[in-house]
Amino acid sequence: MKSKDYCIGILSRWNATCGVSLHAEMIGREFLRNEIHVKVFAPYLQSASKWWHHISIREDEPYVIRCFEEISPEGSGGRIDMDSVLKERLDALIVESWPSLPKADVETLVWELKKRGVPSYIIVHDALRKDIKYGSLNIFENVLIFHEGFKEIIDGKVDEDRVHIVPYPCVEIHKRERQFAEDGIIRFFSFGRQPEEEYLDYLETLKGLERDLPSFSYKVIRCSELLPYKYKWLEQEKRVLDLDGIYDNLLQSDIHLIPKGRTEGKVVSSTLFQTMGSLCINIAPDTNFFEDVKSYRPSPIVLYSDRKDLKEKILKIVHDKELRDMLVESAKRYVAENNIHRIAYRILSLINPILIEDFKEVINL
Repeated sequence: MKSKDYCIGILSRWNATCGVSLHAEMIGREFLRNEIHVKVFAPYLQSASKWWHHISIREDEPYVIRCFEEISPEGSGGRIDMDSVLKERLDALIVESWPSLPKADVETLVWELKKRGVPSYIIVHDALRKDIKYGSLNIFENVLIFHEGFKEIIDGKVDEDRVHIVPYPCVEIHKRERQFAEDGIIRFFSFGRQPEEEYLDYLETLKGLERDLPSFSYKVIRCSELLPYKYKWLEQEKRVLDLDGIYDNLLQSDIHLIPKGRTEGKVVSSTLFQTMGSLCINIAPDTNFFEDVKSYRPSPIVLYSDRKDLKEKILKIVHDKELRDMLVESAKRYVAENNIHRIAYRILSLINPILIEDFKEVINL
């Protein structure tokens, strides 16, 4: 079978501001670029948008079918319109699994597709063991996890030979013209919709650096309400950024401050993998969101433990060009090893190895 005759279904959020959606979009669009047909089965916007981190960012493409209701933040609802999926001709289905996905209906759907000879594959975004509400993950041909830590939450739910570690993909390297603080201003930047308290480390630390740094600015773009703070160096906008908008800002910034709270779950920072290709210096709190990447040597990100540590590390970055160069080179290497093309290729090799030779030629692996 040629790739142009093959169709992969993707059950996921889509065209939204969340890591589940971003992952599905990067993989799905890479399949499309390689002439593999894609059908996306996405949640109704009314149900998905009940979750604070879900905001629609663009109109849906013709291949997107909105056909299911997410479980609400209160724990109610959640169902899939089975006919909308089963009437489509599919050769395989990828399920991007997250906590509010109606998993009982997913199981029913996967079993029905299996009867028809259509295999299903799951990509685990669920953070806690209690979120893995499938009777058994062995209903899926393969279970894809982002790093070794995720094995803890699926242990006993699946045969080991079905489990594959496939990292979260990175956006490709973008050409960077700006030199660090080339205009005499150190430009810090954050974007997104994180809770207000997750910005406080950065705001308080920068306030304490007013005497140590000659000139700096901190630009924050949020798709919800602005932060209730006013400083001469703080610039704020209320705007939903697509990938182009994110990179327009990153390429004009020197240090990207990633707001992330602490969690006990197994998680990854889609923000980091979305932005590393800008080669802007990334700083973030040392939380589980960076469990996978902090073991990479040398690290492509600066992690801090508290505000004192954050202040010291910002000053070191500002004054140590060798450190900045090391961070940039490490980011380049990490992105090269885990770019969208390579990760999509690895996923496709698990779904249908027959197709990967054509795919390999196109992406020059």
